[in-house]
Amino acid sequence: METVCISLGGSVISRKDGINAGYVGELSKALLSHGSRRKFVITVGGGFTCREYISSARNVIRNDHLLDNVGIFATRLNAALVKNALMDAGLDVHPVLIERLEEIESAISRSGIVVSGGMFEGITTDAVCTIAAEMVGSRTLVNISSSSHIYDRHPSIKGARRLKSMSYERMARIAAKWDDRKPGSNFVFDIEACRIAKRSGIRIYFVGADVRELDNILNGRPHDGTVVGGTTRPRKT
Repeated sequence: METVCISLGGSVISRKDGINAGYVGELSKALLSHGSRRKFVITVGGGFTCREYISSARNVIRNDHLLDNVGIFATRLNAALVKNALMDAGLDVHPVLIERLEEIESAISRSGIVVSGGMFEGITTDAVCTIAAEMVGSRTLVNISSSSHIYDRHPSIKGARRLKSMSYERMARIAAKWDDRKPGSNFVFDIEACRIAKRSGIRIYFVGADVRELDNILNGRPHDGTVVGGTTRPRKT
């Protein structure tokens, strides 16, 4: 059975105006329609909750490693929401939130879905998801965030163009511009994740917070987003 890895951006779940519970409900319905044909590894980012905690923590913590540790627990709070919502919707979800990479293979062999937040200081949930994809032999990674596309420059800059597809090398160059590796940073994609995806030929689909676009990807249909590298597509179901 094919395994699809999903890096669910915290910006989709945890926003300045509150928790986006509606999206989690929509995601549950989408995955339920594919649960008999695919397995899923989902990593969840920290979003606004993470940035708020780290911003406040900077008043009492100066060590970036320790600040990252605070951020990891924020990602796990969001991941717990996603995991429990999927379980409540009747999906076959591993009952324990994954906190160590070595737990993933065993968990996905017994369950249809495994969910995690962050795991390592200095390593983003994008990278965790990409490493997980490599571990379980997945060649499909869907990155869900508040922006549906990668741009050739920061989207706030006049003239910035959406990109429909690109090579791993170009993705790495774009990521390198914004990946400052600071606790709580929000950037387009993890440069280390780019390198891991390249070496294992993992195709990355970037998509916004419209669950219909995730469904398009899983059904092998064109989607509104950016595709990076890889040689495979999700099998049509």
